[in-house]
Amino acid sequence: MTPVFRTPAAARLMALYRQGLDRWPVPSAHTHVPTRQGETFLVSFGPEGAPPLILLHGAQSNAASWMFDAAVWAAAFRVHAIDMIGEGGQTARVLAFLTGGGECPAAAASGTA
Repeated sequence: MTPVFRTPAAARLMALYRQGLDRWPVPSAHTHVPTRQGETFLVSFGPEGAPPLILLHGAQSNAASWMFDAAVWAAAFRVHAIDMIGEGGQTARVLAFLTGGGECPAAAASGTA
């Protein structure tokens, strides 16, 4: 795996990201889940025991992209917004070359894997 996000600006970006997570519109839990490709960060919210919903952000983004929809999703689901590996977030800062055999970090965190 190749390291990415190595510039001094990356530390400033991560500080801004953490500040954004502190303003999440509904109560949330933050979890780091180990996977074969590196550690994956999840923002989980919504009622425990509600049907699970996994949110995957687009390229060059992170779990915070779901922040403005969080209250809507949390009304009916236990949501796990994932920071995709290799993207800008609190997950492994590597370019993962996926060759199969990967794991679903949200399923591992919720015990449904």
